[in-house]
Amino acid sequence: MIKLTAQECFDRACAVYEQAKSIIGDLTVAAKEISPDFNGEIAMRQFDLIAQAIMLNIAVQDGKFDELEKTFIENITEYSDILIVMNKEMQKEDPEWPEFKWTDIDSLKPENKEKLGYICADAVKKFADEFTFFFSAIDLVDEERDYYEELQTCLFHLITFISAVNEGGFDPEKGATEENIRGLGIMKVLFNDAWEKNLEAFKAQLDD
Repeated sequence: MIKLTAQECFDRACAVYEQAKSIIGDLTVAAKEISPDFNGEIAMRQFDLIAQAIMLNIAVQDGKFDELEKTFIENITEYSDILIVMNKEMQKEDPEWPEFKWTDIDSLKPENKEKLGYICADAVKKFADEFTFFFSAIDLVDEERDYYEELQTCLFHLITFISAVNEGGFDPEKGATEENIRGLGIMKVLFNDAWEKNLEAFKAQLDD
């Protein structure tokens, strides 16, 4: 059993996030060579939404949402706030949708916490698609690096550390927890599947 304090989990997750920022920075440099107006900050906002959606769904898997989990999700990422985005998206469909804040989540019933996690994931799908659209094309033509694998590894590590924070440690030999499984499922939808869809679309264009 590798024992980690909550602070160690947080510090490692922050280091992983910095690594993801560096990867996205490299992708942005490549993107600007193709499209000089490409905005790297927008890409970071989109990545933040993907990461926050994954972490929030892990946090609410057990029907709870405590201060540690809130701190993780609010303070690891830097460019976006998924609740602000989710509220705006939901209010387009329902003007009566309430303005959810991070402090409101723990007062929800367990089943509504879980439902909110899925609503947030649905609300950021289009941003995840935009994030993977251009970068998957760059990954296709760059034979020096596997950006997909690098970013996937970062997201997987974030899943590991937020899943471990409440237990104060994790066991690398232990099978996946329910939190891990839910996090991986959200990652698959928002990152893996979106990236693969856009990658295949670009491959088809090259074959024409």
